[in-house]
Amino acid sequence: MSDQVDVGALEATFHEVHRARYGHCTPGLPVELVNLRVAAWGAVPRGKVSVPEPEPGDPMVGRRQVVFDGCTYDTPVLARDRLASGVRHEGPLLINEESATTVVPPGHEARVDELRNLLITSRQRRTR
Repeated sequence: MSDQVDVGALEATFHEVHRARYGHCTPGLPVELVNLRVAAWGAVPRGKVSVPEPEPGDPMVGRRQVVFDGCTYDTPVLARDRLASGVRHEGPLLINEESATTVVPPGHEARVDELRNLLITSRQRRTR
């Protein structure tokens, strides 16, 4: 594959396609590329993903009264950026981050995996 682009061939092809599609062309006028799409594929070597460590400190930043199924729970509020990988946090709880709040209902748990993804699972499903 060449890094060189044959602008003359590209312009000639444009005029040929324009004539076929619209019945006319004007080869003397300049051609402007407005939209250009490129597709590529290939193998990418697997590398180690750099994952930032959580902020130091207790993840608990407060508590709130939250209603689940008609019952009020004194619910911990955790800071998302302080959750350590692999630690399970049982619901009910709220997990706050800059752009979202995640609700973990009673009977569920949250944990952060090694890539910092937040995983919510049902404790009933996990014990089966």
